[in-house]
Amino acid sequence: MKSQITTKSEKETIEFAEKFLREALRGAERDKPLIFWLEGELGAGKTQFVKGLAAGLDIKDRITSPTFVLMKKFKIPKTNPAAKKGKSLFFHIDCYRIYDSEDAKQIGLDEVIKNPRAIVAIEWAERIVDIISAPYRKLNFEHVEENKRKISIKNVRR
Repeated sequence: MKSQITTKSEKETIEFAEKFLREALRGAERDKPLIFWLEGELGAGKTQFVKGLAAGLDIKDRITSPTFVLMKKFKIPKTNPAAKKGKSLFFHIDCYRIYDSEDAKQIGLDEVIKNPRAIVAIEWAERIVDIISAPYRKLNFEHVEENKRKISIKNVRR
């Protein structure tokens, strides 16, 4: 997978996320969570990317940013390829309203992020850097034009 991609619409961002998920699942470890670290300014495409992850996991719920509730939890259908990798839960976390890792620990986000059965997408992950363990996929979203987004990708290992 390229280390950078440009999408020209929300639909392209969603489709890219589905493809990216399939590739990430190939390298997923059974005893570790699959973590997507998402950073970028408001409206840069992070939630659209999460919609694509959810679609790739066959999650039919409406995906919206959990800015005010902080976290949303979804069950991954047993028929989805992620289940064969031992993944049964998908968490969408938004740390925009969290100050730091200590705040995150107080509400149990550290335990969620450590769950080996979980696939976790974390918006504003840089705010809780101290509790995120490698490996994870770090994606930075940047506005290029009105509908154009540049997504930079880095796989962070141990």
